[in-house]
Amino acid sequence: MLSLVEAERQERLGARLAFLRQPSLLIVDEIGYLPVTASGTNLFFQPVNSRYEKASMVLTSNKGFKEWGDIFGDPVAAAAVLDRLLHHCHIVNIRGPPTACASTQGSFATGNVTFSAAAVHIMTGHCR
Repeated sequence: MLSLVEAERQERLGARLAFLRQPSLLIVDEIGYLPVTASGTNLFFQPVNSRYEKASMVLTSNKGFKEWGDIFGDPVAAAAVLDRLLHHCHIVNIRGPPTACASTQGSFATGNVTFSAAAVHIMTGHCR
């Protein structure tokens, strides 16, 4: 999200959004690690929306879906993002120790979406 904010500041947002539409898989790590401003939320929605039903995304977060309204500072905007991300996905709950840190609970994604109390991994896919 920081790259989108910076691109907008430099008046290069269109080019940055075009760049983010290109890969067949876009990975966004640690949603909710840093707070998102209202303008950041609107900027983040743009690549999510433009890739919806066209290209795949993987998102990770240590926050549950109910907390995304707080992360984005707007429950309506969070619902719009989640609507695009979760449509066409399967939710799989898997709990177990993560490989990086044995002292906390983690998740391992084997389906399109994995959710546990400790982490959220969303994988959206475009079927051809």
